[in-house]
Amino acid sequence: MTDLLSFQDYGTSSDPSIPRVAHAGTALIAVHLVVTGGPATGLQADGVLRVTCELPGALVPGTKTEGVRLVVDDLINFNREVSGFTIFIKP
Repeated sequence: MTDLLSFQDYGTSSDPSIPRVAHAGTALIAVHLVVTGGPATGLQADGVLRVTCELPGALVPGTKTEGVRLVVDDLINFNREVSGFTIFIKP
C-alpha cells in the first residue's frame, strides 16, 4: 500500500453477534505493484485497489458488492469483483 485515497464508512451491522468495531465500507488504496518472478521480473506499475465490505443491516449502496477490484494504470482493469470476506475494524 502506498496511500489511502478514500474511505466511505457504511456503518455497523444490525446483527448483535458481529462486534460493533466491525464496519462496512469502501476503501480506495493506491498501490505499487512489482513482479518478483518469471520472465516479467522487475516490471512495476501503479494502480488503485478498491476493497468493499458489506455487513448485515449496514446501509451499503446498491451499486457496491463485497470484494476487491484492481485497476492498474494504463495497463489492465480487473473490473470483476473478486468475492471473499472483507471487514474494516474501527479502533
